[in-house]
Amino acid sequence: MGHLVNLVLRRSNLPFRAEDDGDDATWLSAVNGLPLFWLSLISEQDLAGQWEHSVRAYQADPDEHDDGLPSIRVSWHAAEAMLNTAEAGADQRVPALCQMFGEWATAVRALGHETPLQEVLLDLGAAANFCESIDDFMLELTTMVRVWHGDDVVVLPVISSVANDLTGFDALTGLTFPREMPAWQPEPSLAGCWTPRQNSAGRWDDVKEWGMALLCAATVMAGALLGDWLYAPVGRWIGGLAGLGIFSGLTWRWVTRR
Repeated sequence: MGHLVNLVLRRSNLPFRAEDDGDDATWLSAVNGLPLFWLSLISEQDLAGQWEHSVRAYQADPDEHDDGLPSIRVSWHAAEAMLNTAEAGADQRVPALCQMFGEWATAVRALGHETPLQEVLLDLGAAANFCESIDDFMLELTTMVRVWHGDDVVVLPVISSVANDLTGFDALTGLTFPREMPAWQPEPSLAGCWTPRQNSAGRWDDVKEWGMALLCAATVMAGALLGDWLYAPVGRWIGGLAGLGIFSGLTWRWVTRR
């Protein structure tokens, strides 16, 4: 079991998915990691205050917060300013990562300048569940922000994967960013961003799962009854297996065409 974190670039600063503008966001993801480059977009002040309070309140009593952890939200203007500052000092602070970070920063700006961005969201809350304490989680984030914007000695985190620990990857193709530039899409459903549409979609998925289960049972039963009528009693087993095979073939065909 792991966790998924996301970096979302939005063309709107309205409440998350409050409107349906079509392809209004692009995002990167990481699995079981906190990409260091993402933390160049924010300051320590963005971690403190209301966001830290929300994280601590959620960890203390998750049942009282059905909407999950909120994302860190900063304007694109502020995020780009932090990115520029981080890039200007990268050759001194992280010389081994300077070239890679420069390419990443250039690619992020390219996305931001395709159309006017309004907001950047960092959905990092899922990673908190895999830290021993909320203090450890906040310390890890703060240390990573200070890599780019701190006055103290740089402390680099352990880097075992470029995609999951540094850059993030295209959530749709799985390819490492910026080798693969993500496309603009309808906004993803993230933790802490509940909407009625997200909830109804989840219920529809449940309905489809139950419907497929009932269809499977009906197909097998129909095959068994037909086989029993034609070739009883061995035909019951033959018909049931044939029905299961037909259902499996149709399911495979449906999945591969999606």
